[in-house]
Amino acid sequence: MRQLEKISVTFLTDAMTSRFINVITGIVLGMYKLFRLIVHEEACERSRAGIRLQNLVANAYLECHTQA
Repeated sequence: MRQLEKISVTFLTDAMTSRFINVITGIVLGMYKLFRLIVHEEACERSRAGIRLQNLVANAYLECHTQA
């Protein structure tokens, strides 16, 4: 009977450890995906800002040369 208790406790401990590892892995993967999303969004924002700056420069250039 003692042997059966040891086996069931070991099995329960292994199951809890496995569940804990799965939870930690899920949290880490979720944080990684969030980080990648933030980096991607920042890159898109920089790209949009660069396009706006190019448009401003082009408009200023055209305005300057059409007045001359």
